[in-house]
Amino acid sequence: MQAWLPILATQNDRNLFIDGFAGPGEYQNGELGSPLIVLKALSTHQLRDRIGASVQFLFIEKDQRRADHLSTAISQSHFDLPTGCHYEVKNAAFDEAIAELLESEHGRSRRLPPSFVMIDPFGFSGVRMDTVTRLLRNTSTEVYISFMYKDMNRFLTSENHANSFTNMYGCNDWQGARDIKDPELRKTFLFELYEDKLRQAGASQVVHFQMYKGNQLVYSIFFGSNSLKGCDEMKKQIWSVTDSTYSFRDKHRNQMSLGLATIDYNVLRRQLQEYFADKGPVDIAEVTNFVMSDQTIFHTGHLKQRTLAPMEKEGELTVVDDMRKRKGTYPEGTRIELKPHQHELF
Repeated sequence: MQAWLPILATQNDRNLFIDGFAGPGEYQNGELGSPLIVLKALSTHQLRDRIGASVQFLFIEKDQRRADHLSTAISQSHFDLPTGCHYEVKNAAFDEAIAELLESEHGRSRRLPPSFVMIDPFGFSGVRMDTVTRLLRNTSTEVYISFMYKDMNRFLTSENHANSFTNMYGCNDWQGARDIKDPELRKTFLFELYEDKLRQAGASQVVHFQMYKGNQLVYSIFFGSNSLKGCDEMKKQIWSVTDSTYSFRDKHRNQMSLGLATIDYNVLRRQLQEYFADKGPVDIAEVTNFVMSDQTIFHTGHLKQRTLAPMEKEGELTVVDDMRKRKGTYPEGTRIELKPHQHELF
């Protein structure tokens, strides 16, 4: 939220944040729920006074008691929101609330304003792929989806849950996982199928990462967007977390996992060489866009000083028509040529 709010709220007149499974706002152990976290992030943001745009927060909660508790918790928190920023607690099922929102918004402006939609269900039911598809038809919408694989794997063969799986994927292809005995292959199958469905739904960028506690997978996150900047920013936020152990799914490296404690920039170096070495001179903007995208788990903060500069120093990169003031910098308009790597990394 610290990253998302200033980007949207300083570039657009109207913005929307949706928490699709908002919960009660606070829990018995004193932990704040996501609605209070995001409102606090806005009210205490260092750029708060510069946020002149409208930011609407829609908190959707199906359970009446939880919705009532959430409303009370927010009102008692007395958040100092900027002028033009409002919230609404809606007691409804996620799919129903989104359908109502889209119908009302389309009647007014034919599309949603730039939106961030957090879909964090208690389990894996209640989120239809056709609802996600309707959201992503608005090209400025981003979705952040918790994927509860542990629960899914537990009930995969239960006919009582088959409709939930079909609604979640928008097809029956998930049933192919039932015949896969190897647990890792089964997980990969379900992950890749969901990623494919998000792309078919309209997300040009899909970032997938997994959260572990020790060696146990807790849950997975899928982030879908049509924005290179949004994709890059999400990857930055993932990499910034250092108090947990995360592994990243890299579709180009067959489930390659990278830890956050020690970053191996050689991996990014090889990816750049594989992608650009046969293209001749390329503009630095093209290289930057590659790193911003979901084609690598790295982000633009990893690119120039941490990867390109060492490559140039070691002779794996040359600058074409070099007009720079000093080596190791790559300002706008710089054209570079990458030499192919001589040995396979994997």
